[in-house]
Amino acid sequence: MFNIEHFIIVSIAGAFGALSRYQLGLFIMNRYPTPRIPIAIILINVLGSFLLGLLASYHEHNPDFLSQTVYIGLAIGFLGSFTTFSTFSVEAIQLWEQKAYRKMIAYLIITILMSIFGFLFGYFVA
Repeated sequence: MFNIEHFIIVSIAGAFGALSRYQLGLFIMNRYPTPRIPIAIILINVLGSFLLGLLASYHEHNPDFLSQTVYIGLAIGFLGSFTTFSTFSVEAIQLWEQKAYRKMIAYLIITILMSIFGFLFGYFVA
């Protein structure tokens, strides 16, 4: 069912999440201008997964701490746009096109496993 309040909060939080990803990505790329694999997206996705794990666990165990609207705004809006599967996919294909197959496989494995472990770590820390 359409909820205008959820629509607005997801839109606003999503904009902030995307801008945060962009700024953090620039910061990381300036610090590590020629990484062997796309480290900025790895770090952003792992951080976002960790934060989502924290948020999900805390919300599950303390459901009255955040309203459902705020939770949706943070989880779907901010963290959904902060993390990025599409850029992860593009960078994997770019490595494939460069025939950097080992780097691509390392990138895929590192990103997927670290993101899952990041979520689990956040979930169990909260």
